[in-house]
Amino acid sequence: MKLGLGCGALGDPAVVDDDAARALVRGALDLGVTVFDAARSYGLAEARLGRALAGNSAVKLSTKGGYGVEPIPEWTGAAVRAGIERACATLGVAQLEVFHLHSCPLHVLRRPELIDALHEARNEGRIVRAGYAGDGDALDFAVECGAFDAVEASFSLFDQANAATLRAARAKGLWVLAKRPLGGAVWRQAGNDAATRTYRERFETMALRVDLPWEEFAARFVAHAPEIDVMLVGTRSLSHLGAVAAAIDKGPLPDELVELARSTFAAHGAHWTAQI
Repeated sequence: MKLGLGCGALGDPAVVDDDAARALVRGALDLGVTVFDAARSYGLAEARLGRALAGNSAVKLSTKGGYGVEPIPEWTGAAVRAGIERACATLGVAQLEVFHLHSCPLHVLRRPELIDALHEARNEGRIVRAGYAGDGDALDFAVECGAFDAVEASFSLFDQANAATLRAARAKGLWVLAKRPLGGAVWRQAGNDAATRTYRERFETMALRVDLPWEEFAARFVAHAPEIDVMLVGTRSLSHLGAVAAAIDKGPLPDELVELARSTFAAHGAHWTAQI
């Protein structure tokens, strides 16, 4: 399936309680979702996801780290190894589909000990794929260096800066996950963080006019793009997730709408960078 659940919302008990978190994960499974994406920095997300999945072996678990395993210094090989062990234990699995180094800058990503730790975990069967989640020059390096099996990066109607890099990644056989695929749904509301405020400005500048609901247009554009394998929708609403799934099931957009989206971004976005 082209749709995965981004589990950031599961991490904050002030936003989603335990029962709602469990219902969201199990409802996603009922929709056919098999990819779930979390991170060490997402609060309770890994723990809640693990409890809700209860060892379900049919899913692919993606998580991220390189930090947050005190007292081990962050961005060290030891932190990566301990992070993988902690994630497996918290999620209740023996193996992760992918463990991503999480948005570290290029000079950190270049450290051999980090990649060595990922490869060691892959060789031991603790992870299937070694990944990098991020954007910009670090993403370019992750795709070109040959050390990674997966990447996660921003891609949406309003964030196409990574397009060439992600197409190259898929051509090399990397598994590509798209984060922020709906661009913060800024057609409904103004952005509430730096990235979505930027997307709102781009939405207004691009001034696209289409005879489709915005959510359907955005979802179908990303889900069926040649750049990606899975789009990760971060939501706390099962009905929203279901609406996105239904939109994706309608298939690719007509070629003229894809061309409109891409050419309009290209016309305005020569200096628009990807949003982390």
